[in-house]
Amino acid sequence: MGNDLANLPSDPRIERCMETYDIPPYKIKVLLEIYKLYDSSGKGNMLMVEEFCTRLLDFPRSALTDAIPGFMETRSEIHLTFGEFVDVVCTFACMEQMELIKFVWYILDPRKVGTIETHVIKVFFYSIWYNKPYSNVPQALAYLKTIDEDGVYNYRELESLLSRYPFVFSPVYQLQQHIVSRTLGESWWAGHKSRLTNVKLRKHERAKKLAEKLKREQQEALEGVTDAMVRHKMGVRYHICPWTILRVRKRMVQIVAMENELEHQFIEMQKKQR
Repeated sequence: MGNDLANLPSDPRIERCMETYDIPPYKIKVLLEIYKLYDSSGKGNMLMVEEFCTRLLDFPRSALTDAIPGFMETRSEIHLTFGEFVDVVCTFACMEQMELIKFVWYILDPRKVGTIETHVIKVFFYSIWYNKPYSNVPQALAYLKTIDEDGVYNYRELESLLSRYPFVFSPVYQLQQHIVSRTLGESWWAGHKSRLTNVKLRKHERAKKLAEKLKREQQEALEGVTDAMVRHKMGVRYHICPWTILRVRKRMVQIVAMENELEHQFIEMQKKQR
């Protein structure tokens, strides 16, 4: 990776994005060329509003764009370094629907109280829709009142709003779409996200199989530890300290499971040496 990034600005954010989102070096170089086109300073200080949002994304300033610096923990609310630019682009382009909704919740509940009031939601949605009459914000707000008449809502209730009125969240998806289409393109990002999803599914499947394997081994170990073995291990304590029997049995099960795993590893190692 070092040689591939030799001509790029040094920033741990870039390497983290390449690792987390599997972004190839040549695409980082494409992003650098895009960044240079819109960084009028020429010094690695792209203006967040005027250059990133307005000129590059062609997306109007709103509560969504204003929240990006805080959400991404950039060093400045005014400028984006190239590393921060890469981080913002890759993070938002690769977000799934529920990750975007968590971004919305971050905006609504910046202090992480865990609940928000009706007026906060109302101001947010009307601001990202710019009070356009064809939005269904009024219907969505009316639905929230049927959930909780007190006007205090949590994250789960925001998810409920999403399931009933997904259209009200359209500006959030539009922000992502502008980032996708105006950086590496819809086709590339779509294919890349599909590959990332497949990798995640394979990792999940492997983790699931491993958990099932460990559970089977523990059950086999438990069945292998007989009451007679526990009595032999504890001796007289089996009769005078009966409340410790379960703890001793669990410890013996762990030992048996470890021995089984070591035996399995030894057998596999012998197979490889043949």
